[in-house]
Amino acid sequence: MNDAPRVFEATLSWDRVDDLLADLAAAATVEEVLMKGGAEARAHGATSDLAAVRKALSDGRITGAQIRYLHEGVRWTDTLLRAGDGVRLVRAASG
Repeated sequence: MNDAPRVFEATLSWDRVDDLLADLAAAATVEEVLMKGGAEARAHGATSDLAAVRKALSDGRITGAQIRYLHEGVRWTDTLLRAGDGVRLVRAASG
């Protein structure tokens, strides 16, 4: 059996980011959210407030966020990174 994590990547419009965060709020157990302030800043602010993450990303107060959650018995990490007019999503499953 291959134990390598499953990884998916996509570039999302802000509308799709809203859909993603709504889906996570409705169907997943969010365990932790970390926000990254800039190229030199470390991740900070563990929260589970997905709306705050969306606002901070779109306002440019953070450059990225990691959302760790459980969905249907699988642990996932979604990394959201500001990218031009949208957001780059990197999703990895483990376990």
